[in-house]
Amino acid sequence: MAAVRLLFLLVTLFFYFGCLVCDQSLRDEDEIIHNVALNARRDVSRRNVENSLRISLVYLELEPLRLHVSVVKKLLSEAIQYFHDTFRVRQTVERIILDRRCLNDSYFLKNATGDGPGKVRFCKVACDASKPLCGPRNVPRSDVAACRVCNEHGEDCHAENNSSSGVGKNDTDFVLYVAASMEKCEKRETLAYAA
Repeated sequence: MAAVRLLFLLVTLFFYFGCLVCDQSLRDEDEIIHNVALNARRDVSRRNVENSLRISLVYLELEPLRLHVSVVKKLLSEAIQYFHDTFRVRQTVERIILDRRCLNDSYFLKNATGDGPGKVRFCKVACDASKPLCGPRNVPRSDVAACRVCNEHGEDCHAENNSSSGVGKNDTDFVLYVAASMEKCEKRETLAYAA
């Protein structure tokens, strides 16, 4: 019953404020970065097979809600506590760090050193610094990996010298970036982005 009441409160809050994070049109499928590199936890401890979901909450921009920020933060922390108590994860990760966007969304999947096949994204020629990293909002640089590039043929792969890697979010299973916008939306049915 408490979960239903919390869900009703969140939906009411979203409709009350108009819409959240929807001042731009929806992204195309090819503009969403799907493979986020996750480092598996190296230490093995004797714990339950399933652990509670750990969510990191990052507030990017709440200025449009300046009069209601405390209400939003309270509701989000209650929702996060609910999901923490409700959901279980089997495999925990050491940290979550987001990949940078690639110019023209062209990239190669290589191993960490860039000399063989793998799951690490290496941009073809260059990274694209002009595109947002998470929906229409830019995320903190501390949550973004270094720009890794290869030449046009997928050779000579390396991290760019002028690009540094952030630390990412440690000991978390899900990162929730929160931003608010009070402008009227082109598509009123859009409440939030999730990737």
